[in-house]
Amino acid sequence: MPSTKFFQSTRKIIGAGVNYKEILLLTNSPKPDAPVIFFKPTSTLLDAESPSPTIRVPRVFGGRINFEAELGVIIGRRAANVSPEQAMSYVSGYCLALDMTGMDFILNARPKGLPWCLGKGFDTSTPVSRFITREELPDPNDVRVWCDVNGVRKQDDTTAELIFPIADLIAYT
Repeated sequence: MPSTKFFQSTRKIIGAGVNYKEILLLTNSPKPDAPVIFFKPTSTLLDAESPSPTIRVPRVFGGRINFEAELGVIIGRRAANVSPEQAMSYVSGYCLALDMTGMDFILNARPKGLPWCLGKGFDTSTPVSRFITREELPDPNDVRVWCDVNGVRKQDDTTAELIFPIADLIAYT
């Protein structure tokens, strides 16, 4: 996969919800037995390095948008039914990503057991950085990821605090 404009050849986006230990403490929730997986359509991708990237929030969300900075893991070849031990050999690189969420929609859907599709999958809800090579990031299991909004720190996490590590997530999906 070419390292430039990798998102143009992206076939699917898989996310893991409730996967930081801190969220369990904040919500007083038990550790999930298995990863909480969701999908986002490729239309959510936005090149954050384009001349004027614009996130377009649907009016039905009423402006309540949550954002999470994430380490995006780019799978370079088909990775079906792989073991956690094999999983990282399928990684071609990484990117930084924002996972934008329409919170009113999600908070209404969760208690009813409804899908998160619209809340997670609106167009432009996944701005991504440039491709980051494996050489630039040899150990993705302890990467600090933070998000500042207008100079205010809104998030500060490390991948060492993932409930399900990257290799386990790749193997699970």
